[in-house]
Amino acid sequence: MVAVVVSINILVSLLGFYTAWRIWCWRASLAQMADALAAWERQSHRLLHAETTPELILVGQRGAAELRSHYSQLQRQISQLQQLIALVGLLPLGWRWVRRKPESGFRQGRKRRFFRR
Repeated sequence: MVAVVVSINILVSLLGFYTAWRIWCWRASLAQMADALAAWERQSHRLLHAETTPELILVGQRGAAELRSHYSQLQRQISQLQQLIALVGLLPLGWRWVRRKPESGFRQGRKRRFFRR
């Protein structure tokens, strides 16, 4: 009977040690998480401080305006390039038209052949 009580006592103590170990690990991870959140809060407070925030917003607005201007310039260049490509695409058509222009005896030669038959 004493062996059963001692065995149960050992099992309960092992279960208690395991639970304490898991709580200790959980506490360590919670401490790391709390430190990371505190560091994030300090950094966000420094960035969003009332004295520096307007300057940062103005810097961002200037950057966005420059980006819009650059984008507009690129759009214009793309439009001009598309027009140039379309014009180059018409060159073979114009060349064929120039080469097909009837010369002085060309049409008469065709008519003669047509009427000879």
